[in-house]
Amino acid sequence: MTIATAFAQLNEEGFFAREYFKCCNSCAWHAAPHENSVKGIVFYSDQTGYAYKDEGNNYSLSHAGDTARIIEVLREHGVQVEWNGNMDRTIEVIAPWEDSGEGPFNSRVDAQEYVDSEFHATTRLRETPDGWLIEVLRDNDEE
Repeated sequence: MTIATAFAQLNEEGFFAREYFKCCNSCAWHAAPHENSVKGIVFYSDQTGYAYKDEGNNYSLSHAGDTARIIEVLREHGVQVEWNGNMDRTIEVIAPWEDSGEGPFNSRVDAQEYVDSEFHATTRLRETPDGWLIEVLRDNDEE
């Protein structure tokens, strides 16, 4: 149970959910679909993901739309989150990075095996200085 599997479920439900989405929140919001075209949007950018890994603090998920459902799915997948109910505030993820399971993986083969066993969505594997990461691109039902 991880953020990656929670995001895969959200994508299957018609949300736009992405990990390591663009370099920063500004670029990510610019690239995200219009809120009216999906049930909701949730992501964290490269800056957020890498800062969390380096510093070990909580990290933030940017969001829009049906945030109650986003939080519900995250919690169903064992992700500890806090949110004050204000749409102008991010969702804070409390779980330790090493428990999240979405990467980095030591090899492309390890990452692909994880994708094959956990995802029902189109994914892309991306090599980073820390290892291989999985990016969920879209629900396979959209094809």
